[in-house]
Amino acid sequence: MMKQIYHKLYKKEEGAALIWTLILFVIVVTLTFSVIFVARQDAIETQMQEQRVKAYYLSLSGIEIGYAALMSDTSPSTKYIDSFTPTKAAVSHTRNIDQGGVTVGSVVVTIGNVTVAGQRWIQIKSVGTLQGTTTSVTSALRIDPTNHENIIREEFGF
Repeated sequence: MMKQIYHKLYKKEEGAALIWTLILFVIVVTLTFSVIFVARQDAIETQMQEQRVKAYYLSLSGIEIGYAALMSDTSPSTKYIDSFTPTKAAVSHTRNIDQGGVTVGSVVVTIGNVTVAGQRWIQIKSVGTLQGTTTSVTSALRIDPTNHENIIREEFGF
C-alpha cells in the first residue's frame, strides 16, 4: 500500500525539474536584461551629461569673447562698451572653437541693450553648440553701462 502511494506521488512529480529549471531560467534572464538595461541607460546619460558640460564651457567662452570685445579700447580714452547707446542695434558674431586643430563646437555671441526693472543694461548672450550634436547651452551676462564693475550673470548653464 505504501508503495502504491509513493509510486503515485512520484509519478505526479514527473517534469517538475523541467518546470523549476524554466522558472529559474526566466528569472536569471530577466535579471540579466535588467542589469544590462540599467548599465546602458547609465552610459547614455553619462554621454549626454558630458556633451552638456562641453557645450556649457563653449557658452562660457562666448561670454568671455563678448566681454573682451566690449572692454577693448576703440581709442585711447574710450572702450567699445561706451558706444552702446540705447538705440544701438544688437551685434551678433559666430565663432568656431578649435582645440588642437580640431573644431569642437561653435558659439554665437550677441551683444545688445536690454531693460530690466526700468534700468538699461548691456547684455552679452552666448549660445554654445557642440560640434556634431544638437546639444547647446545658453548663458547671458548683463553689464551696467554706467558702472562697468556692476556685472550680473543672468542665465547660467543648462
